[in-house]
Amino acid sequence: MTKTIKIVISGPESTGKSTLAQQLSVALDCPQVKEYARDFLNVLDRPYVYDDLLAITEGQVNLEEQALAAQPRWIVCDTDVLTIKIWADFKYQKCHPSINELVASRPYDYYFLCGTDVAWEPDVLRENPNDRHVLYQNHLKELRRFHKPFTELVGPPEVRLNRALEVIQKRFLNQND
Repeated sequence: MTKTIKIVISGPESTGKSTLAQQLSVALDCPQVKEYARDFLNVLDRPYVYDDLLAITEGQVNLEEQALAAQPRWIVCDTDVLTIKIWADFKYQKCHPSINELVASRPYDYYFLCGTDVAWEPDVLRENPNDRHVLYQNHLKELRRFHKPFTELVGPPEVRLNRALEVIQKRFLNQND
């Protein structure tokens, strides 16, 4: 049995993460783990608070585990616990210890960090059109701090997809399985 390879699409808001996750999922013919926070926040009848990030983290992990249960060759995650940690640190200047523990202990095989060179698209759940560059730098810092393997992606969606597929080909498919 081959281990499932977990790919994460990461980055600040409105940087094309969901588009790339969907494209990679189709190209790799694999499950896409959607961003749980969107579903959670869409049904919340109040503004979210710091403690809600624990529920969002739990929901995100549960979606990943559901995808992994089928033992696919790949899964593509439209965010992960590291992104939740980065957001908690940015918005609240703190992060719950259990989220920090998951960041350190939950393995992912590769990250694609989406650049801020795409236009901001307004969305009722998006909060920071002016802080994307700061958040991008925070992502870079944390990916490096936790020694996560990653590639930065810039350009239009088709360029990002092609670059991601090149990296996947080189890193995972040119090996003896």
